[in-house]
Amino acid sequence: LGVTAVGVNAFWGRRGLTDIVIPSSVTEIGENAFRSCSDFTSVTIPENVVKISSDAFIFCGSVTIYCEAINAPKDFDHNWNGGNPVVWDCENNDKDVNGYVYTVVGALKYVIKDGKAEVYASISTASGEINIPAAIAYKGQKYSVTGIRSISAGGITSVTIPDSIKSISASVFAGCKSLISVSIGSGVTDIVYGAFACGNLESITVAENNSVYTSKDGILYNKAKTEILRVPNGIKGDIAIPESITSLEWNSFQGCTRVTGITIPRSVTKISQTAFHNCVSLERITVAADNPEYKSENNCLLTKDGKTLVLGCVNSVIPSEVTKIGDSAFSGAARFVTVTIPNGITELGHYAFGECEGLTSVTIPSSVKLINANAFFCCSGLKEIVYSGTKAQWDDVIKNADWDFGTRNFPVRCTDGDITKNERTE
Repeated sequence: LGVTAVGVNAFWGRRGLTDIVIPSSVTEIGENAFRSCSDFTSVTIPENVVKISSDAFIFCGSVTIYCEAINAPKDFDHNWNGGNPVVWDCENNDKDVNGYVYTVVGALKYVIKDGKAEVYASISTASGEINIPAAIAYKGQKYSVTGIRSISAGGITSVTIPDSIKSISASVFAGCKSLISVSIGSGVTDIVYGAFACGNLESITVAENNSVYTSKDGILYNKAKTEILRVPNGIKGDIAIPESITSLEWNSFQGCTRVTGITIPRSVTKISQTAFHNCVSLERITVAADNPEYKSENNCLLTKDGKTLVLGCVNSVIPSEVTKIGDSAFSGAARFVTVTIPNGITELGHYAFGECEGLTSVTIPSSVKLINANAFFCCSGLKEIVYSGTKAQWDDVIKNADWDFGTRNFPVRCTDGDITKNERTE
């Protein structure tokens, strides 16, 4: 009679399994039977299979499931396929319910619809250099490759995007932990925020005839080279911003954990509050003396009048003229353990110390009158605030809603005793 069932957990987590033949004698596939078989690219379910339990094909990478049945039998669990695409009546049809055809060419899986193809996913074993073709062939017909949905294999080191692709979506390279370089063709006119969130990426290169973007030394700019759009997270050392740049947008350097120094020219007159978020290794901040909006002192980025600290780093010594620690000035500074805010500061901005997860103690002077929302956002390690005034003075400090969001119930150590952070003494 042969095998009649694939049992519960039968192939769970089996790496290296790219194809499997399920014999026609099988009538049932158990729960989690092929769960996490991440190297799967396709599997065919014989028509005799009348029952498939939950999560049988969940977390199976870029698998396409081909079923000989015309539609789902009543004993197929609602989540039997784990969200993977299914082609019914596969002996007479090659499209899923949404009209997509799936095919694997080399290290990439594609979807085809309306005469065009998109990169659907990379196979899990993909590695090294990936050159996306401008077109692929399927059943004797050529299809232009116009988009990328996901490329995520951990072994991929470089990706070349052809001129036929117009846009790059957010998180498209998520999981590419070894990705070092990306080359962008002339046709790309839309790059969504978060497209290059890869920790080891060192270089983004753009075709010279691209009408919207350009690049230099691995950094992505707008075509006029007035904005830095993305500094790859893997870039190391000191960066001198070109004289043509006028603004640093809100994610320009975000997550650049290996950048140690920044030199800002006179041309930069706008800096987003999160432009340098999570630049945990930043040690040096220098601004051209003739910049009309900003200046630097003691490794601090300041407004020109010196009153607001725009950006700090691990070597910052806050000048005495500063009265406000600006929005996100130290956000993501993971190396901070203790912080002493100098006397004379009157305001802590939104997210001023947000996500400083290593921070355990903060000393706040009695000169502080306002703590804005999320000033200590998710400072989960914060154990105390040492306040240089009395309990009554702490009561009088204006603390906007969620100033302490994501922190524990730590004490505030005042000159006349301790209270919990939101306790009133009245």
